[in-house]
Amino acid sequence: MIKIKGLEEQNSSKNKIIFSPRPGFTRGKWANPELEFPLIYGHRCPYCSNVIQALFKAPQAFSLWPYEETVILSQGEKNAGDIRKIYPDDKTKTGKSLYRMDYSPAEGGSVKITLKNHILRTRVIAERKYTGEGIWEDGEKPCTRTGIFSLREDLLVKDWMLFALVDTGDGREIAKYNFPTIKQIIPENNTDFKLIPAVGEAPPIILVEKQHTPYGYFYQTQPLIKPYIKAGK
Repeated sequence: MIKIKGLEEQNSSKNKIIFSPRPGFTRGKWANPELEFPLIYGHRCPYCSNVIQALFKAPQAFSLWPYEETVILSQGEKNAGDIRKIYPDDKTKTGKSLYRMDYSPAEGGSVKITLKNHILRTRVIAERKYTGEGIWEDGEKPCTRTGIFSLREDLLVKDWMLFALVDTGDGREIAKYNFPTIKQIIPENNTDFKLIPAVGEAPPIILVEKQHTPYGYFYQTQPLIKPYIKAGK
């Protein structure tokens, strides 16, 4: 199991990510130790309870196979949100993971894990098509929601607008706006966009309903950003 613990604090030494071995990897020749690393930032989904992404200090990359227990929610209309299965299961090829893992050796080493299809890839947002073609990565879609994320608040707002096709990518529409923070644009009671705060030093993730993602959120986004258009535009 993968867990993050801590507060919405920047540079807090108390923020941790913990990898606990799942049953079958706790004793005997297959035993793996519990791993704990200093967390730089991380986000957990309130719908599927999975860690969506995390960046943490670690000296090297490692296999998630002994630790991963990813909840897969049903995507069907009648039972959407019900737990369908836990990944990996007995049909999963050894060593496979629903996470992407990236390692950097800089400053003693850091690892970034990202749950596939729970965060939209930057390229997908930049090359957004009205058909929704090419949005999803191969493999499972673990949650009924997917997310938009950037490490900088201003870029998060821009990516949100690109996602909703408010701008076609040439920047002319985006240039018409003064950008407040994403929390100022999206109120807590908004039903289309849910802000998930980070544990650690990072902006929130914007979660949207997965089933509506291919069609975009232009009409839901437009009234939220309209008050911030520059005078005379």
